Amino acid sequence: MRTHLPRSLLCLLFAVLVPPVMAQSVTILSGGSDAHACSVSARLSGTLSPNVSELAACDRAIDDLHISNRDRAGTFVNRGILLTALGSWQEALNDYNRALELMPALPQAFNGKGNIYFIAERYDDAIAAYQQALALDLQEKHIAYYNLGLTHDQLHDAPAAEQHYRLALDAAPEWVLPQQKLAARAAAAPSQKQ
Repeated sequence: MRTHLPRSLLCLLFAVLVPPVMAQSVTILSGGSDAHACSVSARLSGTLSPNVSELAACDRAIDDLHISNRDRAGTFVNRGILLTALGSWQEALNDYNRALELMPALPQAFNGKGNIYFIAERYDDAIAAYQQALALDLQEKHIAYYNLGLTHDQLHDAPAAEQHYRLALDAAPEWVLPQQKLAARAAAAPSQKQ
């Protein structure tokens, strides 16, 4: 007999066992109040758990006939971020792909796809997606660099991981996450040499 763990327990286990990758939302200013609300929710999804009403705002914005293709694509990315935070990874990947159908050069969508690939342990695909986000001039480059560091850590490629944590820190000198990763590496280095 097969038993199923509750979704909330699976999400908790995932959060504890897998290092968190970082997303970058798309700011929506002109797409109406639902698109803007979806954008704000996606930006806050790293600190607050999204809820059904936030997804509903994203759904309404996507269905709005008056929204521009740029804002619709951005809203797909933002809903993808919320879906990722909720553990609905295939739905999130579908939204990132829909965003790219509307705007093939949307770097945030590639960063989001990289996150899904990371979660699925498809590390080579994650690296390619994060690199594509950087090539398309992702506004917050430190996010993609940090995600690349995490990915290289999972591949046990310490030099590449450290390089990307340093790039993340160079791009955002006050950001604590790459500082912590580099400090942990420095602390572990003496014991690794023994």
